[in-house]
Amino acid sequence: MKRFDWLGLGLACALGTAAHFFYDWFPTPLVGLFVPVNESVWEHLKLLFWPTVLTATGMAQAAAHPQRFWGAVLSMVLVTPVGMTSIYYLLHAGFGLGGLTLDLLLYYGTMAVQFWGIARLRTRPIEHRTGILVMLAGLYAICLMALTLAPPQLPIFTPGG
Repeated sequence: MKRFDWLGLGLACALGTAAHFFYDWFPTPLVGLFVPVNESVWEHLKLLFWPTVLTATGMAQAAAHPQRFWGAVLSMVLVTPVGMTSIYYLLHAGFGLGGLTLDLLLYYGTMAVQFWGIARLRTRPIEHRTGILVMLAGLYAICLMALTLAPPQLPIFTPGG
């Protein structure tokens, strides 16, 4: 990873950390669409998605191949939530491990993997997949927002679940 990537990672982590508290500061439905409204695993996936997309918007301005860059970003924002959720449930349900320190390590570790993946993928010729990735990421963003408004009764949507 280059300095450029480390700065992006740092900014996304800072935005994600701050975003965790935005709903407490501004408890409105609009804010709740983009930041966690409770302590459920699902709501915390917003902390991976929105800060990364926002940071990538600025980073794309300096990208040599913007379409490749966005292909890399969208690939990673679709893959890393699956990994983070799997590891979370493996640690919590499988091994009975938990706590704030472990959750923070998992979040920051996932963000680091995400930006490492972006750095690796943006050098690959993946621009032909960007269109489908935009549609999938858009669908995921809609799900993040819609399932905040009407969460199913499943453990991933339940605080502490």
